[in-house]
Amino acid sequence: MTEEISIEVEGKHISGHYVVRDGMVTVTASDGRSTKGVIEDSMLSAETLAKTLLLQLYRHESPTADE
Repeated sequence: MTEEISIEVEGKHISGHYVVRDGMVTVTASDGRSTKGVIEDSMLSAETLAKTLLLQLYRHESPTADE
């Protein structure tokens, strides 16, 4: 089952969705980019891990993230 997620970063609303399958969380941002994380390794809830992965996707995209 796909779950919707959203976070606010630097005043910007970021959204996407995630699915949990076989101990993996797959997050897809609204622009179509995706990433995965293992639930057991992270010791986080699936939703918290999904939000963290969504934040990583946003930061990877942002040209000012490294400043």
